[in-house]
Amino acid sequence: MLMKASRGSGVTQRVDSESILPNQLSPSEARRSLEIPEPIYPPISVSDTPAIPLAKGANILTVGEGVTFSGKVIEADSVILQGSADGDINARSVEISASGSLTGTVSCETLDIAGVFSGKASVIGGLSVRKAGRIDGEIRYGSLAVDEGGVVLGTLDQGTEKPPPPSASKGSTGPPPAGPD
Repeated sequence: MLMKASRGSGVTQRVDSESILPNQLSPSEARRSLEIPEPIYPPISVSDTPAIPLAKGANILTVGEGVTFSGKVIEADSVILQGSADGDINARSVEISASGSLTGTVSCETLDIAGVFSGKASVIGGLSVRKAGRIDGEIRYGSLAVDEGGVVLGTLDQGTEKPPPPSASKGSTGPPPAGPD
């Protein structure tokens, strides 16, 4: 049983709770009786701050969830993949969220994987594989952090030195021989 006061009259009347229709509840009573279901899908796990602090006006490319990208990112400060991508990425920071995937090559300072990466990666700084992350391929990194549940497959090479430029000839040990004068 509820007690309901009329506004301004000072009169209180008794009301049976069974006789109250849902649209007659006060907002606070309605909030208490309303059950909000849990979300079906967990929120996308993208960090609030990028791995590398970015300046205002930084070049950021985001491939949203459900979007498929194919091509080349020649230069960017940050690339965030929530969808899928196939191609080459050259950026300061690359983040693959739990819903994201990348097949191709990556060259970056930091690589943070919560989704799936397959291919070749050259990471000057830190490579992080989150608990649901999976990386498979030929990976060169400066430092490595793998959360429990993260999967790392393929060839790993720890080193910070950059590979030689592609124009360097193989097998050459010095300057070309001097010709007759």
